[in-house]
Amino acid sequence: MGQSPEGINVGETVQGMEFHQGKIFFTDKIIGKSNQQTSEITKVAKENSILLCMRAPVGKINITDREICIGRGLSSIIPFFNVDTMFLYYLLETLESDFNKKATGSTFKAITGDIVKNQAIPLPPLAEQKRIVRALEAILPVIDEYRKKEEELARLILSRKII
Repeated sequence: MGQSPEGINVGETVQGMEFHQGKIFFTDKIIGKSNQQTSEITKVAKENSILLCMRAPVGKINITDREICIGRGLSSIIPFFNVDTMFLYYLLETLESDFNKKATGSTFKAITGDIVKNQAIPLPPLAEQKRIVRALEAILPVIDEYRKKEEELARLILSRKII
């Protein structure tokens, strides 16, 4: 898990490393650029690691395409040599609801590093992981297109343009 630097060492005018505390700059897949920098480098997420939100919203994920400093709200997961990054990304995406069920806290929900470390992960051989990723990346755009059409249809029905 990340460690937050002192507040005085974080800001838009501070010179240092790009800093991320939570999912505010998350995109569909690759984390966006933060306007926050830190001069107190506490925990670095390496390029091509997976970021996991440990605090509300628990379980959201993104991938880094550069080194960044992360605070307590994020954890950086670096796949082993026999684990395809995108396979792990898609797998973790399916575990978001499991992580949410395990989250605790009265003010805001959070999970611990132990919950993540103890999460069972099915790990087929690397060649099979790559095959699964290729199949997912072929079908996901089609699914997204159907979702957009479904949303448009719902909007039209609600506006009573289609009965």
